Amino acid sequence: MRKFNFVLFLLLAVLIGLGGCSKKGADKIVGKWKAENLGPMPDTTMKVEILYEFTKDKLIAEGNMQGQPLPRMEIPYTIKSEKDTLVLEATHPQSGAKGDFKITFEGEKLKMTDPDGAQYTLVKRD
Repeated sequence: MRKFNFVLFLLLAVLIGLGGCSKKGADKIVGKWKAENLGPMPDTTMKVEILYEFTKDKLIAEGNMQGQPLPRMEIPYTIKSEKDTLVLEATHPQSGAKGDFKITFEGEKLKMTDPDGAQYTLVKRD
């Protein structure tokens, strides 16, 4: 019985230890995120809402402008770096052009900078 209790305790300690490990950036990004404070598009008063879903190898973007749906985009990406800043190399689905998106995490939010330097704050939806 003592041996069983010891093994059970050891197993529980290992599971708690694994649960406390921090996730890599590539794991933390997976899920649904909503763009925060997008406001109107430049030079217009049209309100835009965008929902991003990151899978392990692609970004799916859906949204609407003034209540009208925008075309759904599926953008494949690879992870180039997971140091302080997560760097994703995304490939445009039509043109094949590649660009780097830089991502940092702040609690349940992430800050994303696109290849043109525009910055967005995304809030976790899952």
